[in-house]
Amino acid sequence: MKIKLSLAFILFSALVLQAQIKKISLSEAINYALENKAESKKASLEVTNSEFLIQEARANALPQINATGSLTYNAILQQTALNFNGATQIIQMGRPWQSGAVVSLNQQLFNLAVFTGLKAAKTTREFYQINKNLSDEQVIEKVATSYYEVYKTKSQIETVNRTLANTEQVRDVIQNLYEAGLAKKIDLDRTNVAVNNIKSNKQQLENALSLRENALKYFIGMDIAENISVQDNTFEINGTALLTDVNVNLTNRTEFALLAKQRELLELNKKATRTRFTQFKLNSKLWLFRYWR
Repeated sequence: MKIKLSLAFILFSALVLQAQIKKISLSEAINYALENKAESKKASLEVTNSEFLIQEARANALPQINATGSLTYNAILQQTALNFNGATQIIQMGRPWQSGAVVSLNQQLFNLAVFTGLKAAKTTREFYQINKNLSDEQVIEKVATSYYEVYKTKSQIETVNRTLANTEQVRDVIQNLYEAGLAKKIDLDRTNVAVNNIKSNKQQLENALSLRENALKYFIGMDIAENISVQDNTFEINGTALLTDVNVNLTNRTEFALLAKQRELLELNKKATRTRFTQFKLNSKLWLFRYWR
């Protein structure tokens, strides 16, 4: 009765443990990483921040309205004694309440630095968008590589289990032959050594599987305490996955597009710097002209 209860408890525990293990496919792992990985979130925030940079640069080209106002209450007014025809009179200077208001409107008719900054802000948005695409591609590459390593190690463990079962069957046959006097002791020892080596290899693969599953959880941004397992028959071989064209166009790569956009940003920065320097020289000449005149 105790043995039956123990077996039932073990079977129930195994079913509960199996239910807690979450099987994920490659597409699910990639989508999870793009939604939760810090690199992807940071790239998305940079794209959002570039929109605010564009609004800030556009605001410099829009009309600027400045309004100021003041209201002063003089609790004690200054008094002055004046002599009129031999009579002294005390006169208060000023008023108890004083107010003032100023409204000004400024519009940039032509400022090359402002328009260059607006173009640079839009280019910055394109740069961060390309950078986000590159970050997503790198995350996908890392997740796919890690997922494949888990899948490969799991397949190796299954192969080792079949090899171990076959070797143990051969060992049992040789042991029966040895006990019947039809086999040598050295053949049985060699088979036992082979069984132990396979078990050792299996243990190493199980340790490697645990490490690679943890690495996969790290790459997709999942809690390390989660129990996951890759699905079977995840990878399919098709002709489109093969590299048939050796003449690869590098301009289509995201890294090349990112460098090209970065070069465009540097050109705009150089243009804006030259504009500010030219404006500074012009203002200096005007100041000197007014001073000497």
